[in-house]
Amino acid sequence: MREKVHVEILNPDDHIDLDSVVKKIVVDDTTGALVIYLGIVKRTKDGKTVQELFFKEEPDSLKKLRGCVEEAIKGFNVKFVYVAHYSGSRRPGEPIMLIAVSSEDRENAIGAVKAIVNSIKAFEPLTKEEMFLK
Repeated sequence: MREKVHVEILNPDDHIDLDSVVKKIVVDDTTGALVIYLGIVKRTKDGKTVQELFFKEEPDSLKKLRGCVEEAIKGFNVKFVYVAHYSGSRRPGEPIMLIAVSSEDRENAIGAVKAIVNSIKAFEPLTKEEMFLK
C-alpha cells in the first residue's frame, strides 16, 4: 500500500506539472473531491512593495514539512495529499507552494487544505526572508 502523503521541496527552476499531480492524487473510484491550493508571492505586504521572498532549505526542512502535513490532516478523511514547497528566491506572482488533497467529499478535502496551509505558515519548515523595495 502506498503512503497517502507526498511532500517535496522544489528548486527555484523546477516546474509543477499539474496533470501529473492530479493523476497521483485521484487514487480510486470513490474519490469525489480534489482541492488544489497554489500560494503565490504577494506584490505588496503591509503597504510595502515586495521585491522577493527567499526560502532557505535546512537539512531537516523536508522532515519538518512532512510533520506539518501529517499533523494537519489528522481528523480529516483524505485519500492522498501532495505538497510541493519551493526553496530559494521567489518573486511577486511566482508560486511558493502547491497543496493538492483528494477525498471522498469536499468538506474533508477543503478542511485538510486549510489546515495544511495554516500548519506550514505557523511552523515554517523553510526559513523565510522577505525583501522589500525601498
